Amino acid sequence: MDHRCSVRTDTRLPVLLRVSGQWIPAVMRNMSEGGLYVETPRVLRTHAYVAVVVKPTRRGEERLHELPALVVHRDAAGAGLMLAGNEAVEWWRYHPRARVGAAESLHPRGFPWTAGFAVCIDL
Repeated sequence: MDHRCSVRTDTRLPVLLRVSGQWIPAVMRNMSEGGLYVETPRVLRTHAYVAVVVKPTRRGEERLHELPALVVHRDAAGAGLMLAGNEAVEWWRYHPRARVGAAESLHPRGFPWTAGFAVCIDL
């Protein structure tokens, strides 16, 4: 068990990252400060892509949900993501401890295309 995760430590959400037209499987899991860790099979060398997450519904079903994403950090273990836009904020209601706020407060330069909100996923 990963004791760094403070909420539902067994929660692991499958994610597909679309990179240069190719789908790369990854996994999101909860982290201690309320962010989510994204496990990727290799280092991502691109800066912008689309993340498609498998989203639990109220009936317990799963469906694909597409979100714009931007790589804001990367290292040998994987990549940190910033999901942007109103859809990201809506999706993260399933994870109330995730850091949701003004894009400018999550990144010093800010991103004008984020519709004012973003979700930061940290390593």
